[in-house]
Amino acid sequence: MPRFALYFLLTVLPLAGLNAEVLQLKNGDLISGQIISEKADQILFAHPLLGHLKINKADLASQVSTPGQAINSESVNAVELSILAASEHQAPVLSKIVQRVEVGFSGATGNSRNTDLRLGYQRRSESKQRHTFLKSGYQRETSDGDTDENEFFAELTYDWLLAQSRWFRFAQGRYDWDDFEDWDSRVTVSAGSGYHFIDRTGLRLTGRLGLGLTQTLGGEDDDLNPETMIGVDANWQINSRQSLEFANNLALQLDEFGELRNLTSLGWLIKLDQFNGIDLKLGIDNEYESDSAGTSS
Repeated sequence: MPRFALYFLLTVLPLAGLNAEVLQLKNGDLISGQIISEKADQILFAHPLLGHLKINKADLASQVSTPGQAINSESVNAVELSILAASEHQAPVLSKIVQRVEVGFSGATGNSRNTDLRLGYQRRSESKQRHTFLKSGYQRETSDGDTDENEFFAELTYDWLLAQSRWFRFAQGRYDWDDFEDWDSRVTVSAGSGYHFIDRTGLRLTGRLGLGLTQTLGGEDDDLNPETMIGVDANWQINSRQSLEFANNLALQLDEFGELRNLTSLGWLIKLDQFNGIDLKLGIDNEYESDSAGTSS
């Protein structure tokens, strides 16, 4: 662009405003607009055409001037203007968010009456910097009017990804409530490192290793127990209609050798063409504790 045209865009057009303020750069250029804010070493300046500019005071030949004031000039030095949108107000990190609600109910009537109600919610958010995964579930089973299972859980996993690396850091928290355990509720937190063994479109295999703490409430033993956590999870998008999910978390108690807890889940999701947005899920969930009977569903 010719220098005259650039001068016209930066100075003459903005001066059409009645309350324009003028900055002169060390290379002699004039910029007219409005000062939004001022710091010790920078000025945040609004230009009618260029938008918000961040200008270093060291690159100015003079301070602010109104149209009626004289402007001093100095000899030339290159100046670099930073568009605010590319610095202080960066575009938000784009995240892929997937949410899912699960509802299951079954019943049988004959020599006995059995009902099974299952509710679940999942929310997965992924960006280049972090992954978050929230899941929760409720299950209630009855037989001849007596409740056999009544439990709820909520779990949040947060992964911090490392640039140009398969390694990442993670933190995880889980809350369990179970009407048929010798405790009322249990809180587990853990943190450590993970590694993406496979991470490509349609297939991911991840391993985790960390340390954690478990606290039970409302039971005979409400001690705080340290644990080692070993986990693996995988997701395979078989095709546009089917996907397979797997996760296994093993917690080994450090203060009582041989005591462990293992959680396993496997799910096969099939999209139903006749119901847009509704999937059929076939799955197995299993929880085993060495000091209590295992439960599966």
